[in-house]
Amino acid sequence: MNDTDQSLSSSADNTNERDSVIELLSLQELATQRSDHTLTTELTSDNAPETDLKFDNSINPMSTTLTNTNDFEKVEHTELVKLGLVDEPNRAEHLLDKEKYVSDTLELDAELQWVEQQNIDVHYYPAIVVDDDGNEQSWWPESKSIQELNKQRHTNEFKLNMMNKPVDLSGAYWNADDISIAEPADGYKFTIISVDPAVTSAKSSDYTGLAVLSLGYDGLVYVRHAEQLRIVSTELLEHVNELVEQFEVSVVVVETNQGGDVWRDNVFDGLKAKFLGIRQQEKKEIRISRSLDYYRKQQVVHTRHFSALEAQMYSYPKTKNDDLCDSVATGIHCLLSSSGGMSIKKRSYT
Repeated sequence: MNDTDQSLSSSADNTNERDSVIELLSLQELATQRSDHTLTTELTSDNAPETDLKFDNSINPMSTTLTNTNDFEKVEHTELVKLGLVDEPNRAEHLLDKEKYVSDTLELDAELQWVEQQNIDVHYYPAIVVDDDGNEQSWWPESKSIQELNKQRHTNEFKLNMMNKPVDLSGAYWNADDISIAEPADGYKFTIISVDPAVTSAKSSDYTGLAVLSLGYDGLVYVRHAEQLRIVSTELLEHVNELVEQFEVSVVVVETNQGGDVWRDNVFDGLKAKFLGIRQQEKKEIRISRSLDYYRKQQVVHTRHFSALEAQMYSYPKTKNDDLCDSVATGIHCLLSSSGGMSIKKRSYT
């Protein structure tokens, strides 16, 4: 654990803030003020158990002793190609990152522990995958194109059978009709990043939710980017700065309930946009419910489909992670409340 992570953990226990001066400030006014901080931060084969597997002499005249499973798979694939029994590889298969799609929970519920005890290796292959540039593609385009999948993706059956993400059928929160996909006709007036940060990056901890939202000249909020990551400290700062440059962000809004001043003074020291720390006073359920009202009033639009975000929305409240829902909810409220004449409280520290 580095110094910043230790500071985060210790600050999370200390909820007493220093005396501060409260000023009423809109997001737009905050963006035009001189930054309190200068940009000082520069951005700058596994061991496997031996096996007695030998390749069949009827296929390969030279019997080969194999020392691990990878060797076996390579030899097997080579011989099957010779026999003409292997099709061309799936063009989108390289998009799957094993670390990204295999469950990374360290502890399973008691009724599911038999999966680990039986050494079952679970793989997740969703019908729609996202490449390194954030573009969605069909995992198996030879079978179904992304255009064909997009026609079905709004159905609960598709989410269950094709994405392995069952939906809360109660209909209490989001459904497919609540999310519209569009781009503004006249461009964006103001852009923020909303961050719901995790204190640590351990696999058992919550995700850090990141959402890029813009207020259009038409008065609507556009969700332009949404992702959940397990990164903190310098890595988080660098990633946020990349988003700041990519989307021309003016203000980064960070929930500071856990960590307090550490987010401003340590983690985001060197941020390439204005920093706005918000200490949430309302329960998460209230914030997320209010954001749903904005959606149903047709004041929020997505510029494209965001699989992780939509999965949380459709499953809420019966979802393990809701960090993206919360970061989007905070961003929407900041943009619409400030544009409607309401003010945001900014704390000025001495």
